[in-house]
Amino acid sequence: MVSSTMNTLLEMAKGFLRF
Repeated sequence: MVSSTMNTLLEMAKGFLRF
């Protein structure tokens, strides 16, 4: 489902914020 894609994007965004 699209939720899976959104979840992945959110995880990536969190990783970028960490930097």
